[in-house]
This record gives sequence, structure tokens and C-alpha cells, in this order.
Amino acid sequence: MIYDLDHIEDILIPENKRNNICLDIGLGASAPQSAHWLFNDPAVFVIGVEPNKDCLKSLIEGPPPRRKGR
Repeated sequence: MIYDLDHIEDILIPENKRNNICLDIGLGASAPQSAHWLFNDPAVFVIGVEPNKDCLKSLIEGPPPRRKGR
């Protein structure tokens, strides 16, 4: 789920994850560190921060299609 600063109070952290919160500052276009935490620990809750609007768009929509020959 993605929240902007106007709706940060809507974030609900499940009780079983409140002792295992990770912060990922600067997610980039693919959030590799967040993905690592989430895939390797089902009890983790990750809060990610990404100020770059292009990276945020990539996180929401997925990466742009690859061009043939690459």
C-alpha cells in the first residue's frame, strides 16, 4: 500500500509485526532492500520512503517495457 504524507495517519501496523519494523529510505525504482526483507521474513513490516517522483512512479506502475535487443 502506498500512502502520501497527507494520509500517513491511515497506516495500520499489524500487532504481530510491531516488533519487527524496517525503514527503507530511498527505495529507488525497484526497492531491492525492501523486497529482500519482505521475501525473507514474513513477520516484517517495511516502511519505505522515496522522494523521487520518477522512482515512485516505477514502484507504482512497474518498470517501463524493455526495448527489443536489450
